[in-house]
Amino acid sequence: MAKEKITRKSLLSRPVESLDLMKTRTTGELVDAFRHASIQARNIGLAAEVYENMLSDSDRPTVILGLSGPLIAAGLRKVIRDLVELGLVDVIVSTGAVLYQDIYQARGYRHYMGSPFADDTVLRDLSIDRIYDTYV
Repeated sequence: MAKEKITRKSLLSRPVESLDLMKTRTTGELVDAFRHASIQARNIGLAAEVYENMLSDSDRPTVILGLSGPLIAAGLRKVIRDLVELGLVDVIVSTGAVLYQDIYQARGYRHYMGSPFADDTVLRDLSIDRIYDTYV
């Protein structure tokens, strides 16, 4: 199969559309509008489209959620729980850090809003750990 020749016209055929918040009334409309934007906004729209296709597929493929980073510390613990309870996720694959944060909170400890610009020496002297803008 011959490759299609790349031309200036073919590369410049899909203009980025400016997001108009006045025309979006629902979260779904907002996410859909992201598909016509650029950079990571387009990926949000694409991810939502792929996920919607997975859930509406008659064969219902297994939905695997990969977790990494300070998600629990950032306050997303209940979101992850709800995704499982609502049957929107079948399998979770996680780094140890996410599991550690969950166990930490399950034992009654909390994460606290902080600053990414905090003086780490002061935090060390106060026996406070920092995950970006969150204190532990």
